[in-house]
Amino acid sequence: LALDSKGYIWIGCWSGVSDSVIWRWDGSDTTLPQCFMPPEHTTAITFMAYGPGDTLWIGGVDKLIYSLYTGGDSYSWKVYKRADMDWSRHYAFDRSGRLYLGTGSHIFENGVFYKDGENFAKIDYDFGEIVLAMASDRAGNIWVGSEAGLFKITGTSVLAKYDSDNSELYPAPVSGIAFDRDNRCWIVQSGAGVLYRDGLGLWHRLPEFSDITTEEASHPMFVDSKNRLWIGTYQGIYTIDIDSYVGTPVIQVFPNPVPAGYSGTLTVRGEDISGSDILVFDSGGKLVSSTSASGNSQGIPVPSRPGLYIVVIKSGNTYTGRTKFVVLK
Repeated sequence: LALDSKGYIWIGCWSGVSDSVIWRWDGSDTTLPQCFMPPEHTTAITFMAYGPGDTLWIGGVDKLIYSLYTGGDSYSWKVYKRADMDWSRHYAFDRSGRLYLGTGSHIFENGVFYKDGENFAKIDYDFGEIVLAMASDRAGNIWVGSEAGLFKITGTSVLAKYDSDNSELYPAPVSGIAFDRDNRCWIVQSGAGVLYRDGLGLWHRLPEFSDITTEEASHPMFVDSKNRLWIGTYQGIYTIDIDSYVGTPVIQVFPNPVPAGYSGTLTVRGEDISGSDILVFDSGGKLVSSTSASGNSQGIPVPSRPGLYIVVIKSGNTYTGRTKFVVLK
């Protein structure tokens, strides 16, 4: 899907048989999408991206890339074809508006390509076989995720690589990338969860998202205007309120929600909570329990009544963190 400057929604379809795979729709309940045929036909669309200069970029199988100028009274097509550029699935634009593409084929050789004059050129790198995600930061650098880890491109050169050997990343594919309002890099590592990079260059993991596996998902991460991170997966859609999460101690309660009839204890985990008091309040503000943490992981009793509960970490006279959990009926 892509949205142009005139408000039209462009839809790319996957057929494998029919070449009627590019459609334009005005979003009205009273009209149907209109089919558009490029100069060279394809039977499947691999990506759509609306870029600078009122140009819609479209990827097709059979090593095809289309550009469609949508700013005038009529449309103007261009077709690009490169023999080693098959299955262009991921894209990003640098600060000048130059398009970068990453191929994600499981059969053919893959790579990262950039628009160079009237064609595309390939960037030389040796960090993974399949491109799983791409995004650009506020400075216009291009970040690429692969099964080997994460790497950063400035211009046409790879300037940095991140994996489990040289950073806090896990030995797992990087299958989603997004940047928040403060230019923090957020990634998904399949089977390892969601991580973000702080201002010191350290990576922090959100363990409650460790079940996300998105190796096959295209563009699974997005930060909206309210600085919320959206993650699209085959299991569903996840959201994170970044402003509430980052900058405060990470406190977790497991399990959360608490199943009805759960007979075990809850576990509270957090950074430097050892020696602090773990206070649990119900939704009306009544203190339900108080437990002294003997370590950074501490068991607490399960409240007897279903509902929403607030966990507050208190060290001396200072409240150092908080979170919430739900006991189901």
